Amino acid sequence: MKNTVLKGALVAGASVLFLTLLAGMALAGSNESVLVALDLDPADGNQSLMTKSEAGVEDVIVVEVYAAVTDVKSFTITLGFDPTKLSFVPESSTVESGFQVMPPALMGDGVAGAVGLLFAGSKSGDPLLLAKMAFKPLEGFDEG
Repeated sequence: MKNTVLKGALVAGASVLFLTLLAGMALAGSNESVLVALDLDPADGNQSLMTKSEAGVEDVIVVEVYAAVTDVKSFTITLGFDPTKLSFVPESSTVESGFQVMPPALMGDGVAGAVGLLFAGSKSGDPLLLAKMAFKPLEGFDEG
């Protein structure tokens, strides 16, 4: 898969914060140009909600990362965010069941990532949920 740039927005008051999928990689020949989507709707399934309104400091916002893939054996996800407006919540972040993983983790200032690997078999889906990455707005998030 080629590097993909997608943006999802969290909106509160005058503030708009973008979460950016910096890179998504699915390693399998048939997935070179796979479609990746971010969903800010917590309901099961991909609702393709790219904007979430009225996020406050008490909220945990889960970003679901989906891909339309065939026979995927591994993936890497890297999400960029503004660390002055959001904090990453690793204990509320998960990777799709069945994948052996590097659990979702903070990888640097304003970068969170996840890795999934299948040692046997593969998974397919359109869409296939790869990971849920959770964030919490910081004080001042809604002040722009």
